[in-house]
Amino acid sequence: MDPAGATGAPCLWRACNMLMAAFFALAAVVQVNDPDAEFWVVVYMIPAVLALLVGFNPLVTGNCLAW
Repeated sequence: MDPAGATGAPCLWRACNMLMAAFFALAAVVQVNDPDAEFWVVVYMIPAVLALLVGFNPLVTGNCLAW
């Protein structure tokens, strides 16, 4: 039997990852006036894409090493 509230944990995890992906993407978009915007857009888009991937498929971070 699951503890109370454990059924909504995957949905909450997915929502948090989507929110963080949106924040990182927004941070990348607002770099238009920065002199080195190309660098910062890449720096912010990498975690945005990673958070988006984890939001869609949480098992993407799983380890598949077989001994």
